[in-house]
Amino acid sequence: MNKIPMRLAGAIIGVIAAAIAMGVIYLLLVGMMELLDVNRARFRVPVAFLFLPIIGLFTGWKVGPDLVEAGAIYWQNSMLFRASILVPLVWIALVLFVIVLFEPRPFKYGFSDRNFIVLMKIILIPPSILAILFGTYRLIRGKK
Repeated sequence: MNKIPMRLAGAIIGVIAAAIAMGVIYLLLVGMMELLDVNRARFRVPVAFLFLPIIGLFTGWKVGPDLVEAGAIYWQNSMLFRASILVPLVWIALVLFVIVLFEPRPFKYGFSDRNFIVLMKIILIPPSILAILFGTYRLIRGKK
């Protein structure tokens, strides 16, 4: 069987996972700076931080076939897994749809850091709570 498509899928998933990790780390650092009321400090990104997507690409390329096979098995056998993937995607699409529907040009005056943080909270907090609930349900229910 040709493993190149599976390796490409793994590489894409690795880059996306690395980008999400970079975003989460950035939001945590900005949130900590706001929490500690650090107004005059400049946020400097470490150079190694920029290599994270490249590391994700190569890691995804290496484990791509195993990742795709495991994902296919979980997708076919677990309704909980399907819900944990589809519900956050639908939520993100709905949030962006409502923003575009009720505010056709939401960023015509610019997009400030404060607006970005509020948008990320609206998008990320409900799926995070859902993931915690799914994980708790899985721990309580146990394995069959």
